Amino acid sequence: MSLSTRILAASPLLALILFGGACGQGGGDAAPAADQLDEATSLETPAGAGTPEAAPTIVVRLEPSATPTVDPKADPFFAIEIEELTGVPVPIGAELIEFVPATDVGDARADFSMPEVEDEQIEAWFLEWMPEHGWDEGDERDGGGLVFLHTEEVSARYSSEGLKRTATVILDTLDDEIDFSLLVEAAAE
Repeated sequence: MSLSTRILAASPLLALILFGGACGQGGGDAAPAADQLDEATSLETPAGAGTPEAAPTIVVRLEPSATPTVDPKADPFFAIEIEELTGVPVPIGAELIEFVPATDVGDARADFSMPEVEDEQIEAWFLEWMPEHGWDEGDERDGGGLVFLHTEEVSARYSSEGLKRTATVILDTLDDEIDFSLLVEAAAE
């Protein structure tokens, strides 16, 4: 068996490439004739050669890419949730000063400091982001506060009456170190 016959028998794709290259050099047709293609693909494998086995596919699991972090100085109003107040958005640039957990008779209270930010900016931010986290549009109260009702979650203290969970943003605090406080009812389990 000649070398060209062995090549053709071993690899029909290689044969197509060789025939295509040979046809292109002669100045004739760029594609091989149909009968040449049929002949190249119909050659039998030499006895004992067998068909080569395909290599097994190896699947490699990649580690997840790192979660991008947000620089609080570059974007202090990026919305996050903190562990202490589940379901309540907080600006990433706000520093938690003090936290008092909810009890059977009282709401959780979280005091935040956010220097160089005006009350109007904080108020506008909560009015925009609370609805994005399952709270209603908010209701302004006298004395610089906003009250939000959760659209689905029931209050733990008032679950027997079916009242919704509330979150209150207090902007006018008595402490100069605290820029705003959140009073949040615990959700019924």
